[in-house]
Amino acid sequence: MNIPIIYFVAVIKDGVMYWQDDKIYRTEEGAKKRKDKLLSEHPKQLTVLYADDFKQI
Repeated sequence: MNIPIIYFVAVIKDGVMYWQDDKIYRTEEGAKKRKDKLLSEHPKQLTVLYADDFKQI
């Protein structure tokens, strides 16, 4: 069984983070819908990081 992917989405403008979302999504489809909704609500640059981008030491 796969571990749910953690999506971290931030709206960044001029290097300042104004908003973030650290919810856990069970499916990539669900996360994509959330990202699309955020893009429409926050028409700024979105940065999406996946759990695999972070390595535990």
